Amino acid sequence: MKTRLDQFDVLRGGAILLVVLSHWINFYHLYDYQTQNQLFLLKPFLFLISILYPVRMALLFFISGYFCKIKNNFFEKKISRILYPYIIWSLILFFINAPNPFTHKIYWEYIMPKFWGFAPLVWYLYFLFVFYFLTYFLKKRIILIFFAVIFICVSPYIDSIIPPKFRASFVSFADISFYYLYFISGYLFKDLWTRLVQMNNINKIIVLPFSVIFCVISLFFISNFSTSKLGIFLAILGVISSLIIITSIWKEIKKNNKVFSYSYDILCYIGNNSMKYYILHYFFLNSVFVLGLEKFSMFNSFLCLFYIFIFIHLSIKFGSDILFNIKLNKNTLSGYHLS
Repeated sequence: MKTRLDQFDVLRGGAILLVVLSHWINFYHLYDYQTQNQLFLLKPFLFLISILYPVRMALLFFISGYFCKIKNNFFEKKISRILYPYIIWSLILFFINAPNPFTHKIYWEYIMPKFWGFAPLVWYLYFLFVFYFLTYFLKKRIILIFFAVIFICVSPYIDSIIPPKFRASFVSFADISFYYLYFISGYLFKDLWTRLVQMNNINKIIVLPFSVIFCVISLFFISNFSTSKLGIFLAILGVISSLIIITSIWKEIKKNNKVFSYSYDILCYIGNNSMKYYILHYFFLNSVFVLGLEKFSMFNSFLCLFYIFIFIHLSIKFGSDILFNIKLNKNTLSGYHLS
């Protein structure tokens, strides 16, 4: 029986946390120069978030590809765990965001883009399901790679022929085509990433500084040479490879250090409940005005995560997961996985 590599759960938890914090920063306009002067202690933190920001979605798709397994009841699981919450939360977000949900104009502006997967926030789930669908039917490695290359070549033309009212400002088909590359990179070469995690007969303490340096160089390339999409793809894969090694060493270090152990376990918990953190933080952001918390503070940020933590535990205690999974079973009670 294979043991689950929780290093990938930690990485997914870190990616989800990066998404939550990035949305929080944009919501409060913390990149604004005047705001930064008032909160100068946050500048290093904001700088770190801005550097890691391009990696967040690529890492999520990569990890989902890594955990993709073609087996019995494959579609039943993907429909109940991915497509179902996409439909549910698309409808919820539609009635929250649309000023008048029953007019003809609103139908075209808010509903039609969702058939293409361009629903705010939950677009990730739509395309994740599409990637699973393609993997299931194409299967062979060479065909998957060939399709990915074709998709990258034609995606800019797809974006150009889609009417503006059906498009989305937050993602394009060109972006999706590269996210698909990260997905199949995780799926097709999972043996390589597993070997990076295990790193048998290698002195991990010696490897650690080289991994950090390689990660920094890759991030520098992403930040300063953003015109080459293929170059960015390879650089982000470099960052992901470095993070896999760093997280594996982190797992070894945490055995003898409580601080490392707590932080590792927290990210692992967030990774195991990634969908709930991904979706529910949006509703906290929209409720801050009602709660009178519209002024930024670090307390509000931690309150957001705590609020979601309480929700997750209540849903487990009362056996209610209807907004995230159409079928509740023993696996979902122990944590929700996007894999």
